[in-house]
Amino acid sequence: MALKYKSSYKTLYLLLSISVIWYVLVFASINLWSQNSIYVDCSTYLKAAQLLIYDFQPHQWRPLGMAIYATIPGALGQDYQSVFTYVKPINLLLWLGCITFLFHIILKLSNRKFAFYGALLFMSCIGLTVLNNLLLSEIPWLFCILIGIYGLTKHKIDNSILWLSVGIAFIIISIEFRPISKFIILLLLLIYGSTFLKSLASKSRFFVAAAALIILGQCSLMKQEYGDFTISYIDSFTVHHYLTEPAAFATSNYTDRKAFEDDWMAPYFNKPYTERREYATSKFISEISENPFGVISVYLKNQLHNLTTPSLYVLDAKNLKNTPYFTSSKTILLLLSKFQNIAFSCLGIVGLLLTLFLALKKQLQFKEDKLLLFISLSLGYTITVIGISAEQYDRLNVPNYALIIILSVLLYPKLKSLSEAK
Repeated sequence: MALKYKSSYKTLYLLLSISVIWYVLVFASINLWSQNSIYVDCSTYLKAAQLLIYDFQPHQWRPLGMAIYATIPGALGQDYQSVFTYVKPINLLLWLGCITFLFHIILKLSNRKFAFYGALLFMSCIGLTVLNNLLLSEIPWLFCILIGIYGLTKHKIDNSILWLSVGIAFIIISIEFRPISKFIILLLLLIYGSTFLKSLASKSRFFVAAAALIILGQCSLMKQEYGDFTISYIDSFTVHHYLTEPAAFATSNYTDRKAFEDDWMAPYFNKPYTERREYATSKFISEISENPFGVISVYLKNQLHNLTTPSLYVLDAKNLKNTPYFTSSKTILLLLSKFQNIAFSCLGIVGLLLTLFLALKKQLQFKEDKLLLFISLSLGYTITVIGISAEQYDRLNVPNYALIIILSVLLYPKLKSLSEAK
């Protein structure tokens, strides 16, 4: 056993060494350390940090997890270079952490060879690697999710209540980085809730209780500041701005898109926060009732774009140091990130269809296959909501790559045994 663990850690050290070399090569090839582009989402995370530091207030869109993540550069003021300087090493550590936990998850579910190549495949994903350069939520969110899945995997293999509690706690905490976790947490509670409730006598329940208290604290601050007991208002804004508005513009008399957008969003922003979600919902229901094909068309267009395009941050990279290899490196990375986005999207959809096939064939048992069900349903949800946001390139999909790899590892023995049974 000791030799097995020693060998596994040697493999992990090799994997992490390759990862650091890969990181340096990607960043050096397109001058990423020198890029100074300012993105809207980065500035809103900075604003969230400033609100937290100076006014002890939550941001209307960005949960406290990201505000705390950006606390140091937020305290320095609106110096975007200080934000980028601070966030790079933190992102790098969490990115390496994601690779480490993915390796250990696959190692628990399969073998060392699968774990190494699965984690290596994930590491090579351009879209996530370049996010190390920016103050965005994808890397810290995925870090929490993978710790959570590692806990669920430990519970599956060792029946550990402690690790089940840790897993649930970290997945709950992930909502502090991306509100998209709301439905994932609901799935988690539906699938694992009864198992956890049976172990309430265990001291490990403390982890879940602490996570729940953090979320309740965030919601209480939002209630106090904006009027609703919620994590964020980003969902209503996203639907109203990226889905309903483009569909409404297509059937309007406007010729100027910017003018229509300003007129469309003005009533939303003029309303109190407590009325914005209801207003956005009513406009969406009205639009989809009167113009269902328009709304569906916008959604599918967004979905296709976000699942098939390369990394925006590679696309925006500029040759600031006049390096002779910049153009060829950028072209290669763009093509690779586009290929990876398309390939993983296809693999994910195939994985979901295979999961459905196994369920229909009654090859899945709820008690034994909770992890597979949780991963597949969570992946189906995250892929589905990608169509709500417009022109995000591969950014929203790259965290799914890890889930797709784990789902593939979980499906492999199921499909193999089904094939052998024939």
